[in-house]
Amino acid sequence: MAYTYRCKDYPGMEACPGRFTAESAEEVMQHVELHAKSAHGEDPS
Repeated sequence: MAYTYRCKDYPGMEACPGRFTAESAEEVMQHVELHAKSAHGEDPS
């Protein structure tokens, strides 16, 4: 089963086109963390 995260589903990020799909929730979160840091300047830790 694939897992998907869309940045625009998170409150305040409606304009972000980021969308990530992977085979595991852990892998999706790795992509989300990198995206949050590089695209939004956030520290996801």
